[in-house]
Amino acid sequence: MNLIDVLIQQHRDAEALFEAWHHAPEEEKPELSLRLAETLTLHSTLEERWVYPVARTVVEGPRIDFAVEEHGEMTQLISELLRVRHDPRRREATVRQLEAVAAQHMAEEEREVVPRLRKMDADAFGQSSAEIVRSASDAGRKRCASWRCPRQCDRGLQPCSGCGSVNQKVLPCPGVLTTPSSPP
Repeated sequence: MNLIDVLIQQHRDAEALFEAWHHAPEEEKPELSLRLAETLTLHSTLEERWVYPVARTVVEGPRIDFAVEEHGEMTQLISELLRVRHDPRRREATVRQLEAVAAQHMAEEEREVVPRLRKMDADAFGQSSAEIVRSASDAGRKRCASWRCPRQCDRGLQPCSGCGSVNQKVLPCPGVLTTPSSPP
């Protein structure tokens, strides 16, 4: 599976998680909210660090800049989701907003960016897709040295507690990120 196939699979995984979230019993929604945050954060990291630099060489116009802006909007919504995941009313509204932004982003990307990237040589990314996914997972773990799981386990997510910024990317605990082929 090449990197573009991995990204498309992550789009399908995110869509499936949103669908599962909408049909899940109330008591499962906080955990599914964490899985949504994890999935979208890993995907954004892959795109921003490895895909978009290459895509800028083949995609004309401001499309990649727009994609980065959409990632910023999703990051803010993910942070909000993590703050409100135990408040059913606020969580529902946040998930619906996040789903709308993510769906638009994925559709535009598959329509405007992916076809151009598929024409490129697989070596353009400089690493195998497995190496890139591993590197993205490692990058997520290293974002903030002060990260603490609120439940003192390896299954939680929270915004950066070191800088306190609401715009800080979501920080997964080391046991959460998975490669596309491994189970959550």
